[in-house]
Amino acid sequence: MSGGVAKAQTEPAQDDEAESDEVRSIAEWVTLIVSVAVLAGMFAIVTYLYVAGDDDPVIIRTEAELNQIRVSQEAFYLPVSVFNDGDATAGDVQIQAELKIGENSETSAFSITTLASNDSETGIVAFSGDPSEGELTVRVVSYIELFDATFVNRRPPSFPLWLESGSLRQLAEDLLHFMLVESTKSLCSHVAAAGERQ
Repeated sequence: MSGGVAKAQTEPAQDDEAESDEVRSIAEWVTLIVSVAVLAGMFAIVTYLYVAGDDDPVIIRTEAELNQIRVSQEAFYLPVSVFNDGDATAGDVQIQAELKIGENSETSAFSITTLASNDSETGIVAFSGDPSEGELTVRVVSYIELFDATFVNRRPPSFPLWLESGSLRQLAEDLLHFMLVESTKSLCSHVAAAGERQ
C-alpha cells in the first residue's frame, strides 16, 4: 500500500521536472535567437558604416578673411582659414595666395604641419597691396595624407568615452566589440547547456 502511494507521488514530480526542463529549454532558445539577431544587426550596421559611411579622404577648403585685414608697416596681412572636411589627417599642407591689382601680381604662401580631420587652422599671407581692392586667389598647392591609426591595437573605451566621441563609426565598432564578446559567451553557455541536456 505504501509502495503504491510512493509511486503515485513520484510520477507527478517527474512530470513537473520534464515540463520545467521543456520551459527552460524554450527560454534558452529564445535568448539565443535574440542574441544572434542583435549580433547580426550590429554587424550589418558596422558593415554599412564602412561601405557607405563617413570615410571621406582629405577635403581641404580655404576661406580668406577679408574683413580682418591688418595693415602694418605698409604691408597688408590677410588671415586665411584652412578647413579639412574629410576624415583623414593631412600633413605639410601648402597654401598659396595670389593677388592681382591691375597688371601687378604677387604671391604669398604658408604651410600647416598637421591638419586633423574636421579641424581648421588659420595662416597669414602678406601683400604690399590691399587684397580687398584686387583679385585674390587662394589655393591648396599640396598636402600629405597621413595614416590614421585610431583603431589599430585599441582597447574599447569605457561608456563615458563613447559619449565624448564624435564618431558614429567608432561608437558602432565599440558596441559591436562589446556585443560580440557578450553574445559569444552567451552562445557558448547555451550550446554547452543544450549538449548536457541531450
